[in-house]
Amino acid sequence: MTRTKRVYPTGQDHWWYKHGMYQSPEYKAWCQMIQRCLSKNRTITKRWLGENGFKNFIHDLGPKPSPDHSLNRIDPYKPFMPSNCRWSIERTSKDYKDTVPYEKAAKYEYNGQTLTLFEWSTMYDIGPKTIRTRLKRGWTIEQALTTKARHRSANKT
Repeated sequence: MTRTKRVYPTGQDHWWYKHGMYQSPEYKAWCQMIQRCLSKNRTITKRWLGENGFKNFIHDLGPKPSPDHSLNRIDPYKPFMPSNCRWSIERTSKDYKDTVPYEKAAKYEYNGQTLTLFEWSTMYDIGPKTIRTRLKRGWTIEQALTTKARHRSANKT
């Protein structure tokens, strides 16, 4: 089988130059999103692909509000599409990536508030994995949140 090398035109006539945002943070975020989708078999709306994909992406999400914002999905189980993507502050995006999807999806009610395990862990300063383990062992949400975590010492004598 013979492979043919793809040749792209250079200069201002190529479609990615037409929008004038080729080196913008928004364009880089769009490219990274597409790369993530291709490398991890994630679904992306057809509207954001092809020749007008970037233009549609910008039309749907608008410009990046600040350099501190990054692109993320609201629901990790849904595809990349206008109703499921947003610009968020880096800290929110990082917290979102560092948590187990189960902790983001599961919500628990305590004292009249319904929050995710990650949100409860931030509020009570207990690790989300600790809370999840306690709940799996049959603890009530109140016990899981109000019992201080034991810290194991490295030197057991």
